[in-house]
Amino acid sequence: MKKLLFLMTIVLSLNATAQYSSIGIGINGGLPTGNLEDNFSVAFGLDANYLYEITDQISIGGATGLVYFSGEENNGIAPEDKMYIPLAGSVRFSNDSDSFFIGGDVGYAIGLSPSGDAGGFYFKPILGYNISQSINLNLFYTGIKKEQPTFAYVGLGVMMRL
Repeated sequence: MKKLLFLMTIVLSLNATAQYSSIGIGINGGLPTGNLEDNFSVAFGLDANYLYEITDQISIGGATGLVYFSGEENNGIAPEDKMYIPLAGSVRFSNDSDSFFIGGDVGYAIGLSPSGDAGGFYFKPILGYNISQSINLNLFYTGIKKEQPTFAYVGLGVMMRL
């Protein structure tokens, strides 16, 4: 309980000093990597985040969404589709002189499907480009580290700031 209270105090104090905050929603899609290439044909997801600008170049916040891996029949065996909800902390670094940014999300992905999937450690490094004040494109690698295998994909996404 003390840890939760401490975390809430930090989040609220960051909110009080933040110069700007925004909610973002987006979609993405990509190709599974590593051991998954033979068993899963495509991966896609929905993204949502809330970022606080703590300086002109650094934003922090939280992220969630949906990650979906579509199974592909291989040698007569069709794996079950996999679905996860990530809960993560986010950080973004930008430069005032151009529209590029880098960042990442780190947290835990809760397994939704198939039943019994406990999920795993979630990570998502991101390289992005701001097309406008409210829309950006991002290239990313999403990984969900489990005992075996790591569920991962490389993708392209679009995010809109509300």
